Amino acid sequence: MIYTIETIPAKIFFKIQETGDTSLLSDESGLDTAKIWAEIEAHAGDDKNPINQKILELSKKIQRFSVRLEAITNAVFYLKNKPDEDLITMLLEYGYTLSIDNIEQDLERIARESQSLKIRIDKYTLDLDRIIPKQKGKATSYEDLYIWYLSIVEFGYESSNKVLYLDFKGLEKQVNAKIKSLDNNGGRR
Repeated sequence: MIYTIETIPAKIFFKIQETGDTSLLSDESGLDTAKIWAEIEAHAGDDKNPINQKILELSKKIQRFSVRLEAITNAVFYLKNKPDEDLITMLLEYGYTLSIDNIEQDLERIARESQSLKIRIDKYTLDLDRIIPKQKGKATSYEDLYIWYLSIVEFGYESSNKVLYLDFKGLEKQVNAKIKSLDNNGGRR
C-alpha cells in the first residue's frame, strides 16, 4: 500500500515529520517515497507559516492569556477585600458583568469562568511543545495531543493508531473553533 493524503494515518504522518523516514509511506520497494511525501505535505498545507513564526505566535498567545488570567485572578482577590473602580472597569472590559448588589457572587462567577483561559493556555503550550522539544525530554506526543483534543471536544476515546491524518486535522479544527469561541467570549465560557 502507498499512502496518500486521504489514506495516511496521523500517527505515521507525524512520525515521518519527526524523523524524516519516508520509507514508512509504503512497503513496496523502488518507490520514490521522498516525492510521495512532498506531495502529501503539499496537500497537508502545514508549512504555510515558517516554524519561527508559529513559535512566535504561540508564545504570544500563551503570554497574553497567562497575563490576562493572572490579572483577573488578582483583581478578583483584591475586589473581595476592597472596591476599586479601575479593577472593576478592567473586568468589564474583559466582558464580565459585575453589579455592586451581588459583587461577591459575581466575583466568584468571574473566578470560575476565567479558568477557561487555562484551557487555551494548555492548548497553545501543547502546540508549542509539538514544535519545540522540551529540554529534558521530547516534544508532546501525537497520542497525548490526540487524547487532549478528544477531551476538549468531549468525544469518547478512539485508538490513535487508526485515525487518518485528515480526520485528525478535522478534530484539530474543532478544538481551534472551541478555543476561538472562548476567545470571543472574553475568557468566559
